[in-house]
Amino acid sequence: MEISATTPSHLHEIDIKQLDVVIFISANAVTFSQNHFNLSQFPSACSIAAIGEKTTRTLSSSGYTVDLIADPPFNSEALLASPSMQNIQGQRILIIKGCDGRKTLENTLKSRGARVKTYDVYERKIATHSVKSVNSICNSSQIDIIAITSFDSANYLFDFFRDCVVFKHKPLLVGSQRIADALTDMNIANPLVIAKNPSDECMLETLIKWIKNR
Repeated sequence: MEISATTPSHLHEIDIKQLDVVIFISANAVTFSQNHFNLSQFPSACSIAAIGEKTTRTLSSSGYTVDLIADPPFNSEALLASPSMQNIQGQRILIIKGCDGRKTLENTLKSRGARVKTYDVYERKIATHSVKSVNSICNSSQIDIIAITSFDSANYLFDFFRDCVVFKHKPLLVGSQRIADALTDMNIANPLVIAKNPSDECMLETLIKWIKNR
């Protein structure tokens, strides 16, 4: 997948100075938001929330103080379960994210009475590959396991390489139970190796365990 910036046009609809909470969905959301926002624009009392350790590190390196971090498995449900996200009636919340993401966070916060705006700062596109490079991958005998960190990646992988024999029965290292369930719903028969969350550290730890137990 290729990640590229978007050019949303509704920034004028967001009253930045009145925000109570800003939620960054991913590290990409932090990186690409810098084309639209800077730290000084947010009120001093505004809380900054992050989903994922990598998102938190990217925020910190960009000068933000992170007030709320989703617990493992670092997803919308984990953030919604935090005490700070319970009594939010009337709070103004901005979710900075990528296009076509899940609506769970937005819809649940609205159901709790929050005034929620979303701002899409990046999008995922299918990368272009030459026929030669695709054939090279499909003919490779050196692939032992395939790592998948998002459902979008899984969709792309099996659409692009649907006729590739190498991918038919290779184990899939997936970044969450949710991705595993989605693959099962897609009737993907590959063996699944499930990490607790899609962080680099957890994926690597799960991969090492898989290698040792082969």
